[in-house]
Amino acid sequence: MVEECPFHAPEYESNCSDYKDYLSCDYNYKHSDCGVGGLQCYPIETYTYSEDNIWHQAMFAPVPCVGEPEDLPIGEECNPKECPLLESDNQSDSSNHEGSSDCKYGYQYTDCGVADLQCSQTRMLTCSKDNNNSWQLQRFSILCHVSTTQLACLSKKTCDPNTKK
Repeated sequence: MVEECPFHAPEYESNCSDYKDYLSCDYNYKHSDCGVGGLQCYPIETYTYSEDNIWHQAMFAPVPCVGEPEDLPIGEECNPKECPLLESDNQSDSSNHEGSSDCKYGYQYTDCGVADLQCSQTRMLTCSKDNNNSWQLQRFSILCHVSTTQLACLSKKTCDPNTKK
């Protein structure tokens, strides 16, 4: 008896007798739902094992965002194993997140002198499966010992951790 979902979505109403009873499998993830908790990665197709030994398919449409910025990637593909594109709210639902439990956000320049200027995270969301599948927010203090006007200008400005300084 196979207990895990097929790698690719099964054919609609194809035989699933080799799979665990009542198995439910999600596929075709898209960005959706800009309501409480922010932009999320949701499955658009769900296949469920049925008592008649065939896969039944349910399809969902991405929820449009009303009053949100138009440049959000609603309806675009996403990967539930990656951190959410936008930072979710503290205590919001993380049940669709399947990846790393720590997602880093809020990067800012920090310094301890010119040679040590660094791009550091200020917030991290941890996907807590033990706490009702919710995001738990951690904030980090940034201590800036600014000695020059130039550093004062750079300190606490946002940065991209993937860009060289």
